[in-house]
Amino acid sequence: MKKKIEKLAENLADFHPVFHKAFSFKPPEEVMKYCLTIPHLVLFGMLKNSQPKLSEVAQYLSVSPAMVTHIVDDLERKKLIRRISGGKDRRVKRLALTAEGKKLIMRLRENKISQISRLMEKLAPRDLKTFMKAITDIMDIFSSYGNNKNDQAGSEQ
Repeated sequence: MKKKIEKLAENLADFHPVFHKAFSFKPPEEVMKYCLTIPHLVLFGMLKNSQPKLSEVAQYLSVSPAMVTHIVDDLERKKLIRRISGGKDRRVKRLALTAEGKKLIMRLRENKISQISRLMEKLAPRDLKTFMKAITDIMDIFSSYGNNKNDQAGSEQ
């Protein structure tokens, strides 16, 4: 079993560059004006469904709180996110998308869906069905990953 897992890991490591090349998207022109970096985009992904604290963002991005402050300050200047009070403790700041930030995320998502659709149209119907099943299964498996302390990479069993 261990050999199969190692072979799978090798295949996944080799798969990443192929996947990245196939699914690298050119952002729409109106998005380019913001000069967004990968950490900006990852933060947008977090903000799409939550209002995290700065410390949670630092942990998620695996960067220092000072780096998060720099990223957040940049996005605030661009009027894409804002700091909000964290409830009872006013010292705690959470992050939220502005209306402009929400529009930007929607535009990025629409662009990505459009480009993926064009790519998927090239697949034969049978291959498309196989691909959809595989992606659905992978999403189901990995959506629960990390919810258990024992699931963390490098954890001691």
